[in-house]
Amino acid sequence: MENHRIQIVPGCNPIISAAIENLQDRWRQYSNRSKSKPLAGLLEEIIDPALSEYAKKIPRNYLPYILGSGQDGPLSEIVRTKPVGAELAQRNLIREFENASSNPAFSNPAFVATLETLVELLWACSDKRARHTKVRGLNGQRRAQEFCRFCGKPSELAAYAAGSDSVDIYHKSTTLQLSSTHCHEHRVKLPTGKWNPAYKSASMSVAKFDLELDRLTRQSRNYETLSASSGDPLVDQYIYQYVHRFGFRPGDKAEMRNHARGIVDAKLSDHKKRVLVLQQQGLNQSNIATILNVSRQSISKSLASTPEKFLAISASSSHHPGFNDEFRTKIRDIEPSIMDWLDDPNITDIMLNPDGRLWLTRENRSKAELGTIIESSQAKLIIATFAAEAQISPDAGQTLECELPGLLRLVAWLTPIVESPTFAIRKMAQ
Repeated sequence: MENHRIQIVPGCNPIISAAIENLQDRWRQYSNRSKSKPLAGLLEEIIDPALSEYAKKIPRNYLPYILGSGQDGPLSEIVRTKPVGAELAQRNLIREFENASSNPAFSNPAFVATLETLVELLWACSDKRARHTKVRGLNGQRRAQEFCRFCGKPSELAAYAAGSDSVDIYHKSTTLQLSSTHCHEHRVKLPTGKWNPAYKSASMSVAKFDLELDRLTRQSRNYETLSASSGDPLVDQYIYQYVHRFGFRPGDKAEMRNHARGIVDAKLSDHKKRVLVLQQQGLNQSNIATILNVSRQSISKSLASTPEKFLAISASSSHHPGFNDEFRTKIRDIEPSIMDWLDDPNITDIMLNPDGRLWLTRENRSKAELGTIIESSQAKLIIATFAAEAQISPDAGQTLECELPGLLRLVAWLTPIVESPTFAIRKMAQ
């Protein structure tokens, strides 16, 4: 990571931003595996004092949301003991802080910008290792990229270095042959020795992938304004809505890379983005065709060939009037699909199993369908958000029942009654 510049999010506290600039001026020869120049030692010298000074200038109830200000020890110690995954821990703390923002005391964009900058710092630290380092017994002559060139998954070598054993040994080989630049899905050749079709397809669309990733990244850095810089205001509007629907922030690099891959694979062209934005504005296909100077059949074909998950982006503003904007924002920040299902008049039930699988029941259909999979931490936040909206307290170890009058009923089960949080939402007939 010698050439990587840590992104300082606009609005970050000057104490933290100055410390990070100082860190970057000195950290070229440091790594998180070096004995003579350990990165944690440099963080202890520069970042820990800055965080201590910053902690004195913010409300005490903000401190639990800063990684390195609690019982886990200073940030340098966290990086020393957990070099991979600390950025995700800080990201979850940001979501918890934003979930608490219904209280005016927790409304502070500058504090969020500072936390986002810490995510950037931790991400850079997780990828900062010596150029030649042994990886679980393998020689260190190859430097693994953190992410696959074509998506947000770790490269095979990076995944192996992080402790994963879910990598294949190539066909009839007794030694690991791991790609340092591609994930298992996109590696150059299959275990049989044949060329990988997924690699060939992704390599042909790499320029489009880079373009979509750049747009998502730009918008995430300037969250409140149209910032994709595509050169087309309709395309910028679509990217703006997309980033807001999924709540992307600068630290969500893996997620944005995966979504950029999905946009390219789905062939969601700029033309389709324009069509979806104009459709959201209430225009019919004939009007859209006139504005874009194409045939109505072309518009119909574009909409028919667009996957439902991308159509949902443009439909996200047509929502149920019973849910307030603050509640919507909180739920979308946790899992955007939940809010889409609450808005969908055809969906009657939303259920979460202990294994993290969400199931949906549609009107006039007896069979439930799989929605998506979420983490236990997301489930806790969803339950807490519904409880706060109903003005009740979600006590751990108890069954929680609440109702949003005229909208829905929720029953949730929390640990230790169940292994992982579960819930069932039944929407009321409108």
